[in-house]
Amino acid sequence: MGVVHGEVRVEKVAPARGILEVTIKSYKLSLRKKEAEGISVEC
Repeated sequence: MGVVHGEVRVEKVAPARGILEVTIKSYKLSLRKKEAEGISVEC
């Protein structure tokens, strides 16, 4: 998945289950921490 210019925000973290909720533009995504580790951000 590719995303063009926009804000990326971590909304919630479930430490016991290792799940993150992130918002990219108006989309909310739930990712496992292992999946999120593979995300790179360029400015």
